[in-house]
Amino acid sequence: MLSYLYTYLTNLPRWHLVAIVLVGYLIYYLMEVVKRPILAVSNGPFKKYLLKHIPTLENKFWPTFWCVESRAQTVFASIIRSNIMPPVEYRREVFTLKDGGEVALDWLETGCDPESPVIIILPGLTGESQAEYIKCLVTAANRTGIRTVVFTNRGLGGVALKTPRLYCASNCEDLSEVVKYVKQKNPHVRIGATGISMGGLILGNYLARHSDEAKSILTAATIISVPWDVHKGCASIEQPILNNLLGRHLASSLCRTVSKYDILRGEEFDWDMNQVLQSKTIKQFDSAFTSKHFGYKDVDSYYSDATLHNKLHRIKVPLLCLSAADDPFQPLDAIPVKAATNSSHVAILITARGGHIGFLEGWWPANKDQYMGRLFSQYFSAALFDPNNEFYRTAQLMMEHNLTTSTSVPGSPMNKPSLAAAIREVIELTVPAALKPNDINDYREVVLQPYSNTRIHIANYAKNAGGNIGYALVQLNAFEYNVTLSYNSSIVDGGHLTGQNVGLLMYGDGDLYAFNLNPHQPVWVSLVLMLYNTSAPIPGGCNLEFPVEISPILNLTLTPDIIIVDTPAASVAKPFQGSPNGCGKARLVYESYYYTMPAHDFSERAYFNAILNMLSHTNAKLSGRQNTLQTPIVPNRHKYGRLNGRGMVFVTAVIDPVHRGFALYVPTHTYSCKPLLNPAECYGLNLPIRILAIALTIIAVLEVVMGWLPLVIKCPATVGCLGMLATVEVLNMLDKPMAQEWIIICLVGGAIIGAIIGLLLGLYAPSTGTIFCSFLTGYLICLTVFGMINGNFYSLANVSWYMALGGILIGAILNLALPIILITRSVIFGAICIFYGVNTFVGARLDHPLRHFVQRLYVENYELVYSDSSLDVNDCVALATFGITMVVALFLRSRYQTDEVQGDYSRTSIPCHRGPANGDDEDRIERSTVIAADDTAAYQRFFNEQPIITRWTNGDDDVFESPESNSRFFRLLRRNARSGGINIWVELTAARNLAGQEGLVPQRGPPLPPFDQGQRSHNVGGLNSHTARASKELDPPL
Repeated sequence: MLSYLYTYLTNLPRWHLVAIVLVGYLIYYLMEVVKRPILAVSNGPFKKYLLKHIPTLENKFWPTFWCVESRAQTVFASIIRSNIMPPVEYRREVFTLKDGGEVALDWLETGCDPESPVIIILPGLTGESQAEYIKCLVTAANRTGIRTVVFTNRGLGGVALKTPRLYCASNCEDLSEVVKYVKQKNPHVRIGATGISMGGLILGNYLARHSDEAKSILTAATIISVPWDVHKGCASIEQPILNNLLGRHLASSLCRTVSKYDILRGEEFDWDMNQVLQSKTIKQFDSAFTSKHFGYKDVDSYYSDATLHNKLHRIKVPLLCLSAADDPFQPLDAIPVKAATNSSHVAILITARGGHIGFLEGWWPANKDQYMGRLFSQYFSAALFDPNNEFYRTAQLMMEHNLTTSTSVPGSPMNKPSLAAAIREVIELTVPAALKPNDINDYREVVLQPYSNTRIHIANYAKNAGGNIGYALVQLNAFEYNVTLSYNSSIVDGGHLTGQNVGLLMYGDGDLYAFNLNPHQPVWVSLVLMLYNTSAPIPGGCNLEFPVEISPILNLTLTPDIIIVDTPAASVAKPFQGSPNGCGKARLVYESYYYTMPAHDFSERAYFNAILNMLSHTNAKLSGRQNTLQTPIVPNRHKYGRLNGRGMVFVTAVIDPVHRGFALYVPTHTYSCKPLLNPAECYGLNLPIRILAIALTIIAVLEVVMGWLPLVIKCPATVGCLGMLATVEVLNMLDKPMAQEWIIICLVGGAIIGAIIGLLLGLYAPSTGTIFCSFLTGYLICLTVFGMINGNFYSLANVSWYMALGGILIGAILNLALPIILITRSVIFGAICIFYGVNTFVGARLDHPLRHFVQRLYVENYELVYSDSSLDVNDCVALATFGITMVVALFLRSRYQTDEVQGDYSRTSIPCHRGPANGDDEDRIERSTVIAADDTAAYQRFFNEQPIITRWTNGDDDVFESPESNSRFFRLLRRNARSGGINIWVELTAARNLAGQEGLVPQRGPPLPPFDQGQRSHNVGGLNSHTARASKELDPPL
């Protein structure tokens, strides 16, 4: 077995290897490289604004496929941008600082209105206005009509150093002067600021230390690829080998900068310039020069003062940050994600790839509209132009949130005012004059501030509702956190409901109260006013489960295997209530609908859109799907299959067929996982299982290509799987749930018995093993197809019999067809393993039919569990990956032409083995062939090993024709030439003689010269099997 593997690998053509590597890399790129960025920001007005106005935040980042490594992104971004972006023509202004120093202010105002907003841009460590990343940003801003001014630090950009002072990451005095000067020149326009790398450190320190000044001048700010924790960033850039090379390059740039100025040399300074110029790393330079230059005790003190990760709470200007998780200048664990989620003004967007100021995307990043520039322009266009003053209002709400969180101390009762006295806001839900019965009449999305009590006032109910409206249902749908909806201004037993999806009934004008009891967390909620007519039943009117007498909410229970949605009993409308229609006596009908969100989309927008699609009966029918599976005994209980990582929204409609009225409960939802607490669970990131799936896929691909697995493995594996399937069907006949431990024991026992039987069959009746392989394939095909069409197909009557008959039918077809089309069982066996291996690696749901197959044994009434059958993105990726893998594997199999290749279940000499059947090679040596194999060997197989040669009569003389078949034939001869020149001579002689015998080529012209025995190769002692067979057939009988 290993010898065949070695033969294949040592003779693998280079383009085969390239194809395998490309397919593997494509799968890796789609699964591990392309990711949706993480947005670390508190749930508040800033997050809501960003998600609404910056579409880039919710799009996946597609790094340049040939440049995904962090250092490659960093270096090639600089090279490519410098080549595709021409120099920018600025208007230079030399600004003199208070101490006499000079800095360059380079303005780009071409094509912009004189009163358009202005963005101040701070370059990186030794950057200036012609740096390639600066040109990327200024051109992006210019396209949107925003003016930019690049603030180049002292001593850079061709401006002379007038004073013995340069710049550092912690000093923001120069920036403060520049900001004031720009505001003075543009008093009536909005001003933004951007810092890149060390420029981001300077800007961040300015926003934190001069927060009030920055708030009064700057409208918005961004920082890109900033080293949040300078200590960790410096340690990261000194890591060998590539990071260290980048660090040395930057250190040499710093040394060149200071070496140009004699004003920095002198005995009166604390630094030794000779030692400074010998610095090989950034930390050595900062230790020898920067820390001393700005009066720090040592370099660690300087870095502690410059770092930003512990200063986010001081920032009062809306700040959007862009960082890459693989930034070589800043490790992922140093990005202050937790601090950002607690900050009112800071949002950090983290991409999985991007390097340091890289963020290249697309097949070829020649487009000037790159990811970094697009995010930059979208944010500042929305914030600085702000035509409806929405960003201004958002900033005010952010300040209010900041004041709330900064003045309260968790767990301190003296700092918490009485909730009844802490009503901060009044939200009015108005009944419109042109009201819509049984539909949405008012809808709002608001943010409940931390530890707040918000009054919800129902207005114009008496004025506009009249006698046509029976009641109003006020819904409160919260994102991620629980809230409380109460009839009273304080929480009283029996008068409130708590949860993420709650609602209460109102019969006139009045007030409800929404409580957010989280001390630091604002909660984004949607408020809905539903009006129902006088014949509509009252959802939850016969409630016996919840503390409020009428509780129109659903009770969702998430089990390890299924979702259970219980609907509290409803009552008929008030005009029809009485003894004939008492609770439990009314003939009400319950319809359950569900809506699925996009896979792994845990954003607020996706959540509220899903809720909105299920609020009215019409929307639920159009956007959702109905679950018709229910028991007559409990008609208001519905069960669903879990979809981990994919949100589902449920709603129940209660219908009164007698009085022709209907109403909907408050929708409820689940992600079937905990995206905030355990994201890995939502994505199915089980590393050991995925590694095992990769190994299984590789082995299966080799089996398809080479057929290298021996009979003693394939036959027991096949029959063992059939034994487990048969065990499940036998246990299902018991018709009662079993403990999972007993199910596992029975399945293992069935697999062992099946494997033993399979081993015996392989030894003494191998043809039976091929039949079982086909039947197993047929059954799994039926199982998968039924699951993709119907979800939980066990809700269908007698489906097990249909599956068994379908498996037998498909298996019989395969047994008859495979020998004809020259596909061996190794292809089928390998395809099964590839299918489930790829599914597990990708995290798809194509194996759910198998799960249904087993779950029905231990989940009670599993035939009533509704499972969604629609395919999501992961399922499509898994199917595409399986298809591409099989095409490549079959193509390699058709080209793999070693002398001996593992055949079907007839590799070794087996006792009591029957004679060869269709598709079996007489000498148990089989070449790899597939459907219409594009290879001479396949054609020879059809024609009893006779070479295919035709004549060509278009010339003066008959010559060999060279159609595609002959070109393949001669390619085979050239391939065989590797084993010695004698093979070529014998092949040509045999072909010429055969053609002459059949009259295809006239016997004229000189005969082929005899083979020179002196030129015999090392293989002279024997001919290959193909040549031997051809020679044998050409020799006449004695």
